Amino acid sequence: MHYATSAIQALLCSVFLAVVLPAAAQDEPSSDDEQRVTTRVTAVTVYQRGAQVTREAEVTLPAGRTTLVFGNLTPALDPSSIQLSGTGAFTLLSVSHRTNYLEAASDEEPVKALRARKTALEDSLAYVEMLREVYQQEEKLLSENKALGGQDGVDVEELKAAATYFRERLTDLKTQKLDVRRAEQDLRREIRRLDQQIREQQGGRRGSPVGEVVVAVSADRSTEGTFTLQYLTEKAGWTASYNARVEDVDAPLQLSMKANVRQATNVDWTDVRLTLSTGTPTRASTLPDLQPWRLAFPRAARWRGKARVITGAPASNPRVVAGRVTDAMTGEPIPGANLVIEGAQVGTTTNGDGNYRLRVPGEAETLRATFVGYNSLSTPITSERIDFVLKASNAKLDEVVVRSSSRDASQGQRS
Repeated sequence: MHYATSAIQALLCSVFLAVVLPAAAQDEPSSDDEQRVTTRVTAVTVYQRGAQVTREAEVTLPAGRTTLVFGNLTPALDPSSIQLSGTGAFTLLSVSHRTNYLEAASDEEPVKALRARKTALEDSLAYVEMLREVYQQEEKLLSENKALGGQDGVDVEELKAAATYFRERLTDLKTQKLDVRRAEQDLRREIRRLDQQIREQQGGRRGSPVGEVVVAVSADRSTEGTFTLQYLTEKAGWTASYNARVEDVDAPLQLSMKANVRQATNVDWTDVRLTLSTGTPTRASTLPDLQPWRLAFPRAARWRGKARVITGAPASNPRVVAGRVTDAMTGEPIPGANLVIEGAQVGTTTNGDGNYRLRVPGEAETLRATFVGYNSLSTPITSERIDFVLKASNAKLDEVVVRSSSRDASQGQRS
């Protein structure tokens, strides 16, 4: 039995040495240990979708190769947008990105104060719960020792004194237990309120991973370095809102624009210089080649009336033209007016409301409106709707004589 115990102890000792010694060897400092860098957000350019964050840090670099870890960054940064610049007597070797799931985002100062207050309340609650347990045990002890005098009985005076003691002590215990229960309820209620406030301050950041930028540098001697880190994140943006104000019904309307900035990067922007932009950060910044737009205006003609061209969808040669013909004096529609395309055997007349609709060939250029007793009017076809306003003509009509033929006359005589 003694031999078996010694063998087990030897086996455990060998296992301990096999596990501990390699671990101790890994803990030995190396020339390429990671050095964590604390950065501060100095500027943010907020786009309507996304934001560019600028961080700065000052680092003391030892001689040789050093790996810097810029931690506590948003996990939603775009690795392809990382830009790092620095000043100092060192050489920048490489820049990479990684996500740290073991280290949660650090709490800000307001959250730390709330957590300290919650810890103090939890200590007070533990003390109150201990008092409640003590009072319960004492009350149980009194309840189990009510028997007095044994078989010989007890003196009346002793009985009275014992009854008075039990009554007063039990009353005191009940009162203290009531006070303890009230204090416990108050403490628990305050702790719940603190938990809610902490969750509100954190905004869901508790336990979330953090982004990290790993930078390898090399320096010939110990030196001071200044770094500027920039990256894009899609967890931010802004929308415009407008305020309209007028001091009096006769006063001009005052319109002001504001911006509603939002961000869910799990990192607070405290005392940060914000710049709002309507640009798109992922779009190329090269200027596009602009092609000229050439406008051609038709040659104006002398018109004796007025044609109103209502521009809708711009079309140099619309396939269908519609409009209305009205009297310039009365504004009434002119039914039966003739609409003719000059140079083509295409035309139509207006209906009872003075409206017309005409399909025109692609080469048509000019549309003319005519009606008996009115001056004709022509206009270029540059829109899908053209209205005509015709003026009455002052010229007198020639006398019209209707004559019958000889054949008709002879037939009339025979009849």
